[in-house]
Amino acid sequence: MSVNPLNTILTCSRCERVRGSNSISYSVFKRLVREYTKHADESVAHNSLRAGLARLAD
Repeated sequence: MSVNPLNTILTCSRCERVRGSNSISYSVFKRLVREYTKHADESVAHNSLRAGLARLAD
């Protein structure tokens, strides 16, 4: 199954908010507002899994 990757790198995997102000480097996702940091690949994987599960539920 494929999911739309749109905004998966900009979405906080903790609160699911999409913000352009989230600081992103090659390997680090950091939510500036709540000071939440996670490895960027782990964050994208979590968001992609959530999107896939949502498609299955439909």
